[in-house]
Amino acid sequence: MQGVGSASILGMFVMYSLTATFGYLTFYENTEAELLYTYSKVDPLDSLILCVRVAVLVAVTLTVPVVLFPIRSALQQLLFPEKAFHWLRHIAIAVCLLFVVNLLVILVPNIRDIFGISGGFQTGR
Repeated sequence: MQGVGSASILGMFVMYSLTATFGYLTFYENTEAELLYTYSKVDPLDSLILCVRVAVLVAVTLTVPVVLFPIRSALQQLLFPEKAFHWLRHIAIAVCLLFVVNLLVILVPNIRDIFGISGGFQTGR
């Protein structure tokens, strides 16, 4: 699990570094906090935006193994405390978590909304 976590963090670091670097080099001081919004102002139907969105989905999927194990363990203890380990339930919980995370990436327009719900920072300032 340590190897999977390390590879996932390294993949995310490379992906976000490349996205941030080339996003800034494309727009300089006109870069918005949400990089996809900056690209959508250039050409809303551009295939580059689609490529970036696919890259974001891949990046989120690579991040999930870092937290998938503890979340899955917690869900199994909460929902099925007395049940023995079963591979089908183990895989079903992982697939559901991946689906929910990717759905949030697609539907939530700004990461601030997620942090606001979880109490990461105050949105009223």
